[in-house]
Amino acid sequence: VPDQPAVELFRLDDKVQIFFVTGDGKVSTFSAPESLRIFQFSEQPDEQEESRTNVFLQVGGWTHPLVPSASPCLLAENGAFMFPDIYADLPNSAVGLVLLDDVPSETRTELIAQLQKYSAFKAEKQVPDHQLGVLGSGLVKGAELLSKGIEIGSEKAGNLIE
Repeated sequence: VPDQPAVELFRLDDKVQIFFVTGDGKVSTFSAPESLRIFQFSEQPDEQEESRTNVFLQVGGWTHPLVPSASPCLLAENGAFMFPDIYADLPNSAVGLVLLDDVPSETRTELIAQLQKYSAFKAEKQVPDHQLGVLGSGLVKGAELLSKGIEIGSEKAGNLIE
């Protein structure tokens, strides 16, 4: 991403998890919650640079250019926002973004509106949130709490070691 002044169009702090899918079908684990930003460079491109992208999506250290009606973006049936992984070594790799459950629906709608404006956005029919059932939802919630506890414990252990 070029180093130049930019205007922030959208921001969601520490509510997005990123994961990667390789072209051969391997899926990474979710990241810790990261911030999502959509920003646009302040300076207008001159005639020679008119085709240059000036809107970008950033989640943590991952950045993706957004070109209206050209940059693929899919809202998958499970609620993940999928983008092609333009930095991957394997072809047909993808990057997925998942919003945490406590993101307000208005914020989710605003993000979708931004993606519709600045990408070639497509949405699949969404599956119900509780398709996992009570037991599955309980297991997922328990795993989330356990991972937070492990993170806090490892941070404290690291401080003691230092």
